[in-house]
Amino acid sequence: MIKLFIDTSYDVFIGLLGTNGTWEGKTILKGFKASQILQKEIYNLLIQKNLSVSSIDGIITSSGPGFYTGMRLSEGVADVFKLKGLEHYSYYNFMLPKWYGHEAGLWMTKAYRGEYFFYLWNQDKEEKFLLQESELAAHFEKWNKLGVPFFVHQESAIDEKLKKHLTSYQETVTFIETAPQKLFHHVIGSQSYEPSYYFRAPEDEFRPSL
Repeated sequence: MIKLFIDTSYDVFIGLLGTNGTWEGKTILKGFKASQILQKEIYNLLIQKNLSVSSIDGIITSSGPGFYTGMRLSEGVADVFKLKGLEHYSYYNFMLPKWYGHEAGLWMTKAYRGEYFFYLWNQDKEEKFLLQESELAAHFEKWNKLGVPFFVHQESAIDEKLKKHLTSYQETVTFIETAPQKLFHHVIGSQSYEPSYYFRAPEDEFRPSL
């Protein structure tokens, strides 16, 4: 049987994972709104692999962090499969470096209204926080001196204001692309389910600007 994988936290990543956690098929679409292509691309991927919707026995989604609209699309697809009695597994992108063997680091992404989200961890602690653009220079001066390895999920998840502070970084989406078995066995083995991590509550997301 097949697990459907969906990540709409930034670019659209759709995949089909076999029983051993390897890719039966996958596609990453950059620069597209998930609302325009998600259902069609899932269907196209199934057709390419000569599979039907009934071949899917579970769904794995990224729970972000991400913006409300994009995240709700993958949640909506998962909800349809849950109505059929299928299991829904999910995880946070900022956990990927730890799962793939990195004992310390800083995972980051643009958030909203001039803010940036950070997840910092080492063997002793972990913390999540938001910083304003004006605070970035001082923090990166410290982190660069400490030699902290930097991670982003996809290049589309950061902007030029953030890039100018980065000496180098790794994209965590490539971990999933090249070694999906680690993600698969961690999420399925632990029956992982995490609620979507939005940068702000829905009532703030859709509040009219003044």
